[in-house]
Order: sequence, then C-alpha cells, then structure tokens
Amino acid sequence: MKRLFVAAAFVGALLFSPYEETLAASVSQGVYHDSKSTGNGTVHELSVNLNQPYTTVDLGLPRPITKRTTVPELARERTHKEHHVVGAVNASFFHLSTGVPSYLLMKNGVIHHLGSTSSRANDFMYEPAAFGMLADNRPQIAPYRLSPVVTVGNDKLTPTSYNRERENDELIFYTSNWAYSHTRTNPFGVEVVVETSRSVNENVTLGVPIEGKVIGVRPYGQKTSAAVPANGRGFVLSASGSRASALTKLKKGDTVQLAYEVDERWNDARFMIASGPRLVQNGRAALSIDPRSPRATERTARTAVATNKARDRVFLVTVDRNGGRTGMTMQEFANYLVSIGAHEALNLDGGGSTTMVTRRYGDVYPTLTNKPMYGLRPINATLEAISTAPYGKPVDIQVEQAEKGKVAVGASVGFRITRAIDEYQNVLDPKAIHLQLKSATHGTIENNRFVATKPGRGTVVADAHGQTVRIPVHVTDAIDDLKIAPEVIYSGPNETVTLRAKAIFQKENVIFNDDAIQWTVSPNVGTLDGKVFRASNEKATGTLTASYGSVKKTIPVHVLTEPVRVGSFEAIDGLEASSSRARASIALERTIQPVHGEGSLRLDYDFTSASGTAAAYINWKDGYAISGSPKAIGLWVYGNGERHWLRGTIEDGNGNTFPIDFTKNGGLDWFGWKYVEAHVPNYVQPMTLKQVYLVEPTPSRQTKGSILIDAMHLRYNAEPFTPPAFTVDQHAPTVDATKQWNVTFSQKMNGATIHNGTIYVERTDGTRHDVSVALTSDRMHAIVSPRTAYEPGDYRLVVSTYTKNEHNVRKVKDRYFPFRVE
Repeated sequence: MKRLFVAAAFVGALLFSPYEETLAASVSQGVYHDSKSTGNGTVHELSVNLNQPYTTVDLGLPRPITKRTTVPELARERTHKEHHVVGAVNASFFHLSTGVPSYLLMKNGVIHHLGSTSSRANDFMYEPAAFGMLADNRPQIAPYRLSPVVTVGNDKLTPTSYNRERENDELIFYTSNWAYSHTRTNPFGVEVVVETSRSVNENVTLGVPIEGKVIGVRPYGQKTSAAVPANGRGFVLSASGSRASALTKLKKGDTVQLAYEVDERWNDARFMIASGPRLVQNGRAALSIDPRSPRATERTARTAVATNKARDRVFLVTVDRNGGRTGMTMQEFANYLVSIGAHEALNLDGGGSTTMVTRRYGDVYPTLTNKPMYGLRPINATLEAISTAPYGKPVDIQVEQAEKGKVAVGASVGFRITRAIDEYQNVLDPKAIHLQLKSATHGTIENNRFVATKPGRGTVVADAHGQTVRIPVHVTDAIDDLKIAPEVIYSGPNETVTLRAKAIFQKENVIFNDDAIQWTVSPNVGTLDGKVFRASNEKATGTLTASYGSVKKTIPVHVLTEPVRVGSFEAIDGLEASSSRARASIALERTIQPVHGEGSLRLDYDFTSASGTAAAYINWKDGYAISGSPKAIGLWVYGNGERHWLRGTIEDGNGNTFPIDFTKNGGLDWFGWKYVEAHVPNYVQPMTLKQVYLVEPTPSRQTKGSILIDAMHLRYNAEPFTPPAFTVDQHAPTVDATKQWNVTFSQKMNGATIHNGTIYVERTDGTRHDVSVALTSDRMHAIVSPRTAYEPGDYRLVVSTYTKNEHNVRKVKDRYFPFRVE
C-alpha cells in the first residue's frame, strides 16, 4: 500500500485500513484529513482528536435557518479570530422542494428548528437519533426524546412523539414542520387545534413556556383531519384509543402552555443535530433502518459522523460517487466506518449534498476537498471541526523579494514576508512581523535593503521574529531588452503620461535603476520632464525612445483630439465569464452585424434565480492595460431593452479597484447598438480595465438574456465625441426629409414587439431620430414616420432582431436600410 504524507507538521499515528491509496495532512492541532481511493469512490475523513487543546466540533447554522448556503460559504462566514473552521461537512437533511430542514437542530438550549420524526421502518428517522457535543467537550451519538409538554390547568400532556403518523393509543404533536397541511389522521380519534402568538418550530428555548389558545376541536368520528396552523404559529394535539380521553376536556377558547423538554442524556448538550439512520452501534455495523429499503441499498455519495469507543475522537466522513465510481450502500458505508475505529456512527444527508471542506496549510479559510456529484448544493447546516487556538509565535516564515527578478549591479531591492504560520497552523498577519536584514553575499545591506555589488548567485540573511531566514538573490551586470509602459502612448493635447521601464535579461525581469535611462522624443509630439511626457497642444504622431547602454526601445506616440479605437472583440482569448447569484457565459457573436470587424462579444446571463443583487461579468484574465489618462472608456453595446445596469471595474498600480458606470442603474434600456461611455477618475494611474459587467439589484428586472459589446474606444480630450457607427455609400438613395417607410414582413408579427425601440432610424453617430412606428391591421407591415423632418445627412433605418413574429420568435439578424437626406 502507498501512503503519502503531505504535511511535515503532522506527527502521530493514523488509523490503518486496507484501501488503495491514502493522502493525509494535518489541518490544525488535533485535526487530520485523510483521502483514500477505494473501488467504490474516494473517501475523505476528518479525524478530530478532542484530547488536544483548542479543538472541538460545532454545529454551523445559517441565519435565518431557512437561508440555505454552501458548505464553503458557511464555513467562511463562521470563521473568525480564535474560532477557525478548519474542516466541515454537510449535515442536516432538508426538503428539496422548500429548502426547510427535515429534522431537529438545537444549539445552546435553543431549538432552531423542530423538524419531524417517523414511524416507518424504511425512513431515516425511524429511530430518532442525534449527534451532539456535551458540555465537557465529549461527543455523543444516541437516541433522543424531545417532548413537547402541553399544560392545561394542573394537567400535563406529554405526546408520544411529534410530526409523524399517528398510530393506535398515541398522542402525536403536529406543527407546520409536518410535511402536510393537515394531520392526515383517521377519524378514530380526537384532535385539538391550538394557536400561538409566536413560532413553535424555531428559536424556542427549552423549558420556556409558550402560551396558546384552543381554536378548534375535531371530535371522534369526523372524517376530515385537522388543519395544522401555518408558519409555526400553533400546533395540533391528535390522540386515539386510550390517549384520546385526555383531550376531551379541552374546548374552544381554553388557554394552554407548551414547553419542550429533552431526555436526561441530552440535558447538557451544547448542540444536537438529529439525523439517521444510525450506521454503527457498539462497534458493530447495525442500521436503524430496514436494510432492504431502497434508501439503504442505493449506491450513492454519503456523509456520516462517527465517534470512537473512548469518545475522545470524532470522525467526519464522506464518500464520493463520480468518475465512474458508484459510491456505497449504507451497509458498505457502515462497514467502512467500523474499519477506521467507529464505535457509534450516524448517517447525514448524502447524494448531491455530500460536501467536505478542509483548511489547507497556509490558508485562512477551508476550501472544497471532495468532488460533489452535481456541484456545490446549498444546505441548512454543517458539522465543523473547530480550532480555538490563540495566535502564537510564528514557526514557519516565508520571505521573498518585494520585487521579483534578478538584481542589477548598483540596484537595490527590499524584501517582504509572504507567509507566517504559528504552531497551531494559524495564518498570521505578515505585516505584524518585523523583518531585519543582517548580512548578504554579492552585496551589502543599506537601510534594510539589499544593494547588489557583484554578479552571481548570493544569499541574504534576515531575522524575522527571532528566526533566521535565508533568501536567495541573483545579481547581474547585463540586460538585453527594455520594456516600456505604456507600450503605446495615447494622449489628449497637453496631457501628461508617466513613463515606466523594465529591464530584461534572458527573458527575466531585472531590478535596476531606471534613472540611468536616457529618454528622447520626437519634437512635434511633446516634451519630457524626467520620466513625465507632456503632449503637444495639437494632434500629432511621433515616437519616444528609451536608451540604456547599448539597448534601445522605441514606442509610438499619438496625440489625439478624438477617441481612438483600441480593441474589437474578434476573439475571446484572455477573457472569461463569472457571475454572482446568476449564471453567465461569453461567446463570439457572428450573426448580428458588429460595429467593427467580423464579430462582437456576447454576454449571456440568467438572473432569474437570484436572491439579492445579481451580476454577470466579462473579465480580462490579466487585465487590459490602459495607456495614459483617458477621460472616458467607451463601448458600443447592443442592448435588449431590459433596463439593467452596465458597469466596469478599473484597477490602479497598487491593486486598488474603482467602479465605473457605462449606464445608470436601469439605464440599459435600448434595443440595438448604442455607444456609451464610462468616465474615469483622473487619479487612477496606471490604469487597467479588469471587467465589464451587468448588475441587477431590482427583483422585478432579474430576467435572462444577452447583450453584445464591440469596438472599445478611449477618449483623451475633454470634448465629448462619438465614433461613427456606420457609413453610407454613394449608392444609398436620397430621400425627402419627411420620408415615410413601409417595412414589409414575411409573416404576421407580434404587435408588442413593433415599436420605435425595436425599429428605429439613426444617424451615423448612433443618435436616433424621433419616429413613430405603427403595425398595420394585417400585422405584415410597419409604417415608420418621422415626427419631425430629417435634417440633411446620412441615416439608416434599422429593423432589429428584437422584432418577433406572432409565435414570439425573434428575427435572426438586424436589417439595415441606409439613406441620405440633402
């Protein structure tokens, strides 16, 4: 058997089991992660040693309890100083149709969710059981009895169970956590309906009474079962046989009190999570579900929590079903848990919910460890391995050059701490640790910086919080290339651009003193003041040259009085889509005619499942470098009339990001192509465009669709200017200034899509003339009339793809009819 240890910080014995391959790592003091490849799937184990200080297990719940979230997100939310979630698995079952948890969730004596139980041998909760941590930090897997005790005067009624089918001689307590609107009981019993002023399902403290009033009684023999009060605001007591007589005293208007009690073994539990079935009991595989039931025999991904015999260790275990692996049956899973030392084990939600996260060495937050069947599924609760360790002294420190690359003779470089980890694997703030350079080969130490003096490979010795750190350096006395930023200068008249230069040797960056560069510029385009270029006061083209020894680099310079097109979207290399509370993708659009070139970029989005503000992003993977200081960034955008908000993000040289607006909120309200600009703050230098994105905070506008973008422009001068959208050739007809157009369709059209947004007349700069559009009674023609006479110039009539036929099918592409008015 092959066994690979990937974390040197882990020293200790791991449980042995005869599986193909193991990958083990320590995620904190006392918490270890194993990954084992088996014939049925990859098994992930989190072993939590409770004998270690600062180590425990906790129940993670979202707020509110019905707000489902993914395991990584919930683990991140619940990580804070000296309370680190170092590993977690999905826990509670929930109803896929409603997202509501299925069973009991209780923490610190408060019932966060009551849930239900069952009387069927093929159900998960045939025997109500739970996992929890007791006050002494010892785990427990055992049956539980949660009793809703109803007090009527001096009498107390203790139901047999809650939220399950009623059988003979039973008193059952029903709340809206029951899966149905009515109790669905037979007529051979008595039912009392009680209304309460607050929920009896959530945020109820054990032993604290809730007052209610009887609002209805269903007598013996009535065929219709009682309706359960909605939203947890009440309950139904349903009794049959010998238990029914206790309810006959109650009548409409009576006041009762409800309080929950838990059996003695769970009295001091810090938390309880009910689940099932039990998989291991007293060290043997023993299912508390009919082992022949489909739920037990199904091969699928599974999750479980287990404890050892000494009850000083908790195992959080998942098995995946993917990559051709089938997963496990419950019996196989139980056998596996016994093999790793489980004395008691409880099944948790599995299948598509099966998820594990662990904190990797050097990370603050845990990240996904296993491979869920269908991607990350939002859930209602997690079981978490917790480290409460204080932040200690660093034992693992990594240092690197503040600027990467070789160091030129005569140049200097500083250093920074990139990672600091203490004995408990907490990630410390590197800025809080003082780094003092002590000595160096191939150079000297001046003002806590390394100054290169001799070519070759050397070492810098530093002290970091009492630890000696050695950092390699490489000194060179030669360069073979220069890189100038920006690579092309675009500037408005009298604008300034700060120049930056990098030296290259053998394709690697060289840290050097760029004050030694000699700069020269064509006299007609501007002047230089050190590293600052100032453009001339009129339109011009020239060059700028940087010289360092025998190496020279020349870049073009353009002084502009109108926007310059810097990009058309002919490919999507270097671009990617992302989303927030939405789905998004990008593709090249070749059917709808672009403004420039052969194609445009299409952003497809779906905001329909959003719960909160939704966004769809077009991201430049490495950022799009913007030359100089443009006043605005412009885009041609093909709108769909859905009134979204089009924004962008730019970044300065220090990594600070700034939002820019191409439209206002709700402003993307047009159909077809339109030029829009986002004004740029003049203090952002150097500038990189990181993303363009659609955002929609308004629920009623969270639709799905697509937009196109094309022909990015930069405007450097202060005067607004719109680049032309099209040109009209000499063969275009010349028409009268009041020309009325008759657009003929080949099929009947949907009148709701025929209007002056989808059919319009525009000038060459994209501005639209005010026209009226009317669909004829046969729905085969649209009459387009100018409301005011056309001024002399070039125009085109546009019938956009957003005109739809009577079957609501869009046109495939735009139709254009150019014309001229003299």
